Amino acid sequence: MSLATFRSPKLGYAAQGCLLVALVAACSGGVTDGGQHPPSGEPGLAAPPVAAPTANPIGPDGLPVAPDVSMPPPPAADCPDTGEHFVEPSLVRRLTHHQYNRAVESLFGDTSSPADNFPAASLEGGYDNQSSAQFVGPDMSERWEIAARAVAAKAALNANTVMSCGGAPLDTCVMSAVPTLAKRLFRRPLTEPEQQKYLAFYEQNRATDTAERAFELTLTAMLMSPNFLFLVERGVRQANGLYALTGHELASRLAILLWNEPPDEGLLAAAEAGELATPEGLATRAELMLKDERATATIMDFHAQWFGLRSAGTLELPEGVPDTARDAAKAEVEHFIQDWYSAQGGRIQDLFTSTKAWVDADLGKLYGLNLAGGPQLVDLPAGERSGLFTRVLFLGTHANPASRGDFVLKQALCTHLPPPPQLTANDMLPRQPTETTRQHFERHATNPCAASCHGFMDPVGFLFENYDRTGSWRTEENGQPINASTVVNTAKADVDGPANGAIEFSQRLATSRTLSDCLAAHWFQYANGRQPGSHDRCSVRSTQERLAASSGDVRQLLIGLTQVDSFRFVRKTGL
Repeated sequence: MSLATFRSPKLGYAAQGCLLVALVAACSGGVTDGGQHPPSGEPGLAAPPVAAPTANPIGPDGLPVAPDVSMPPPPAADCPDTGEHFVEPSLVRRLTHHQYNRAVESLFGDTSSPADNFPAASLEGGYDNQSSAQFVGPDMSERWEIAARAVAAKAALNANTVMSCGGAPLDTCVMSAVPTLAKRLFRRPLTEPEQQKYLAFYEQNRATDTAERAFELTLTAMLMSPNFLFLVERGVRQANGLYALTGHELASRLAILLWNEPPDEGLLAAAEAGELATPEGLATRAELMLKDERATATIMDFHAQWFGLRSAGTLELPEGVPDTARDAAKAEVEHFIQDWYSAQGGRIQDLFTSTKAWVDADLGKLYGLNLAGGPQLVDLPAGERSGLFTRVLFLGTHANPASRGDFVLKQALCTHLPPPPQLTANDMLPRQPTETTRQHFERHATNPCAASCHGFMDPVGFLFENYDRTGSWRTEENGQPINASTVVNTAKADVDGPANGAIEFSQRLATSRTLSDCLAAHWFQYANGRQPGSHDRCSVRSTQERLAASSGDVRQLLIGLTQVDSFRFVRKTGL
């Protein structure tokens, strides 16, 4: 029996099965396999309400205050330690493209990154792991099958090594090795019926083909299983109606969160030994995992999405600077974040104050540095640069005050703006030849239609006026001195008030509880693959408090994410 036996003209049998499973998951929030039901939930959370522009209060500077629709942390009295658990319903997640690539690399040593050929991931809130946006259509199913066949074919060439046969005949080895391999793939042991199914599938194919080919087809089927592609969590029902995750499911969550790949044998063994059964056990294991170099994958993946590293292709460059500077600008931030986590201690404050940079000759031109050769560690001028928001990548991909202010408000302060009005061509004011960028945006904001958004974004964006559209430092524009002073008015007391320039504001951000809480909320969304809902308020608050109490230590933040209800329990709503 070969895979071809089950093929339709367009899709293999496995792809058709996965597409059906994915459609069920998308509609009802769960998948089924072998009669057992993983958690299901409501099909996504409604977007938070946005205050109407006319309802916004007016600040002391005469500008409207930006509405804050982020979920406020509840007071401590609303989160008593009574043993009661609160968890928001959620959809079943699937592996992201990044996690798929890391899975096949860790399991088979396959570094071909097959998921790079999958359809582009849909983003929600800037993240590609959000379950409500993980749609699966025929194209994705076909790509899954193509990848599965390619990975399995490579693995079959080294079947004895992949299954650690130690020289034993392949037929003999398969009988014992397939269950072990499937345990890594599915992140849990096979049930007895599952084991019999895969072994019978191997034997049926072996009757008409070589042992290597039979193994290849069996592995292809496992790679197309929803138990590999989806993070299926069944849990154990509790008296309160929630489901406590099993040891293997907790091991999977730990590995996906902290390493962005499946659990290794050591972590699965810890699960089977009951070491993950308590919050203390989870914290101990998480602390060990964060010392492993594999933790860097999660740090890089989160910040690449939160900071928008993937938008480097839109970076504006001045004349005479080669296109390779775009890649250099992206690499600089990647080096910065990796060093920040691995060598500098990983404290949130340093993301916004450090002047360390890895700069080559081409990128050095944008920083006003005379360098030769490839990337080298330098200290950027402290009077011109301070942390991520003063790097060329950010400034050149957000090349005007509105874009810069919008990003800071949303990503650093969790302040969400009202939807932009419908403007006509007559509403867009052309820039005058002698105007500075700031003067042009200030004049544009006098239009009542534009003021509803620009009244929030522009004052924050004006702090970055010392940087031109390419991120280079400047002190004048069109013969006029730069004015980078403003009054920040976001209704957040620890960031509001007069400020002069991005350096001063970045250092204010670095010590801001608002920033700390916002980043903790972003991490919560990333870790759970969904936006927080009303049942998550105490979990979010606990995460925020832990980050603040640790003086911004991102490792303590990640450990804290393993301690909250949303990590250890799931809520099912039925299929």
